[in-house]
Amino acid sequence: AYLHEANSEITTVRIYVIDQGIGIRYENCNNLFTEFGRINDDETERLNPQGVGLGLWISNSLANRMGKGISVFSRYGRGSTFSFDV
Repeated sequence: AYLHEANSEITTVRIYVIDQGIGIRYENCNNLFTEFGRINDDETERLNPQGVGLGLWISNSLANRMGKGISVFSRYGRGSTFSFDV
């Protein structure tokens, strides 16, 4: 977590979650935060066969209630970084 913005009225902290897994292809990023949204390819199916596509949807819903939703930056083959502000 990093102090993102501070003034006399409000302080914002940005939380980062860094995943050094296989990353996410750009064309699959739109599906990440949808209810039951899954990336359906052989690699994902092998690594996470039991995922139902609710984890990021729930997390993003909670982050939206605190202000702004979750952002994602990903490079396929290198990993992903998710962030949100509180």
